[in-house]
Amino acid sequence: MAKAQRILSGTLILLIVVCLGFAAGFYASRITPQDKASQPAATSPSAIEHSQPNERIYRISPPSIGNGLITYALPALTFKDGLYFQKMSKKDADSADLKKGQSILLYDKDGKLLDAMAEITALGENFGDTDEQITLIANFTQPGITPEFMVSRGEIITGKEQDLSRLPQAAIVKDSNGAPQIWEAHEDGSGKYQAKLVPLPVVRTEGDFVVIGMMPASSNLFILNPDKHLEEGQTIQTEKILYAGPGLTIDYGVKNRLDEITQAYSKMASVNRERQRKLSRVGTKGGSCGIPAGSAQRFIDTIKMRSSPPVFNPPNMSIPGSKQP
Repeated sequence: MAKAQRILSGTLILLIVVCLGFAAGFYASRITPQDKASQPAATSPSAIEHSQPNERIYRISPPSIGNGLITYALPALTFKDGLYFQKMSKKDADSADLKKGQSILLYDKDGKLLDAMAEITALGENFGDTDEQITLIANFTQPGITPEFMVSRGEIITGKEQDLSRLPQAAIVKDSNGAPQIWEAHEDGSGKYQAKLVPLPVVRTEGDFVVIGMMPASSNLFILNPDKHLEEGQTIQTEKILYAGPGLTIDYGVKNRLDEITQAYSKMASVNRERQRKLSRVGTKGGSCGIPAGSAQRFIDTIKMRSSPPVFNPPNMSIPGSKQP
């Protein structure tokens, strides 16, 4: 009897456990959607971490401080008879303080600065179509160099500025609309730097660098070698340097290269003159084989004589009984 009661009790306990298991499963299936809706969505790893760690080293520097040029843009130039002509408003010319003798930087259609310069030779008030127009006339400052077929536009140098903030063009990136931007390096308080992309107010471009205007409060440290691997807010490895920028304005560089080109032209012309002088001496002071002048001339005369056909001059024969003229 006792054994039967124990078996019955065990069976009942097993049934109760099974029933409780089914009840718990049913309850969980009913409340899980509500719990999931009430809980915040899990943040994906890509939202808090970048796709791949960036182990590259980026050079960061503040802008350099230096001199720059004040220029007046000539959007188009007309070349005729070895001179450049540009019609413009007299008011604009006066406001830009254009003068005779000012140098003109020249650019090709791709915006590349050419190793050539022009100089204003006249500002003709009598050449304009109206009294409000004048014609600027300019020519090349270096003889023998005429890249007029390459020139697309020009910039007249009207003055120079000091203490300008400058950055290399290689540090600039463009947004989808072509507006200039630059990557800043912001310290996060732990000695590490994070990349942040900000707009860049470019005042003008001078050669390989740009002059920038005032920027809002920032770290004043810019990434000089950006690449496609940079991402917004990314922690980066940095190397602090001091971007010095060019020591001289771009017109000095162009003038130095022009001096080298002019010297090369002069040397080439001297070599050609010497070559012509040596060629002109052949046959007068001796040939190119070292034959004395007299011997060379006699040799030439002998060749001419022997190569000419013989000339037969018959004797003066008279017919008997005839009268001689």
